[in-house]
Amino acid sequence: MEQKYDFNLHVHSVYSDGNYTFPELVQILKSKGLQGFAITDHNCAGPLDELEQLTEQAGIALIKGVELKASIQPLLDEEGIENPTHDDGSTEYESIEEVICYGLDPDNEEFKADSAEHLRTKEPYLRTICEMIADVRVGEIDGLQDHPRRDEKLGILFPRIYEKKLAAFKGHPPADGLMYLGTTEIMSYLVKEFGLDKPSAKVFTMKYTNQVLKILGIDKTDPFYGTDIREIVRKAKRWGKVAVLAHPLTKKRKNLVQIYRRVILPELIKAGLDGVECSYMEHKEPEEEIVRSWQDEFGLKILTGGSDFHKEKDIPNLRKFGVNHDTWDLLRELIS
Repeated sequence: MEQKYDFNLHVHSVYSDGNYTFPELVQILKSKGLQGFAITDHNCAGPLDELEQLTEQAGIALIKGVELKASIQPLLDEEGIENPTHDDGSTEYESIEEVICYGLDPDNEEFKADSAEHLRTKEPYLRTICEMIADVRVGEIDGLQDHPRRDEKLGILFPRIYEKKLAAFKGHPPADGLMYLGTTEIMSYLVKEFGLDKPSAKVFTMKYTNQVLKILGIDKTDPFYGTDIREIVRKAKRWGKVAVLAHPLTKKRKNLVQIYRRVILPELIKAGLDGVECSYMEHKEPEEEIVRSWQDEFGLKILTGGSDFHKEKDIPNLRKFGVNHDTWDLLRELIS
């Protein structure tokens, strides 16, 4: 019988790229029998005081967290590891990693400043991508050549995505007016609106993403994307209590296994890394075994787990990936 986890340490909301507001999220988690979870929106945090009240009313335990983008490219450069770019704009090694900060203090001034700066880059980033593909016709996208709406241009993509995001807040947008907008919104739109398969949506979007990063200089000016992952670990420790490397062995990161072991993990542990995410939807048993071996080899304090919840189709995974009571209690101890 498949194990069901009572605690999920990787959950997103509408305040980054999730589909659900805090009240909806808590209702879903309670209906599925979760006893506790960590909110881990990307590079920013919604009104966590509100979420705390909702979880207390629902009888669900909450850990405040945030998932932070970071770059391993400086580490690759230091080691002389080449990372060539492919024709579709992707690189041989996935250079963008993510670190989850648990025990987040959302009132930390440095966190608030970096988060606000990041959000200010997100809208022009998405807008620029949409401007670049404004004249692309639906039928020009691989996989949609025979679509009934093949002659429709994607010119009003940004307004559609922006309004959809605003509607998700149901009249309660962020007080500062800043919203998390990114390429996941483009991909989700193409999948839902036109039935494009997700891999093709990723390939299409990747063609433009790296170009826009260079045009806007986001890899240099954004507080997260272009920042050395060691500094992001140090920030996570300043903003919270526990720093964990997220989903290291996804499909696009599996070729980094030896580099993780030889270069990345030793350097991140020096910077203060506490653990690695083990139970994850793209981690099968072989990947989990590798992560568990890292705990023994490097003396990691904790192995975490979560489903990376975003949308309706992720609901069945809420208790399929996560942690048990012992790991939850250990994390609470580490952030106390």
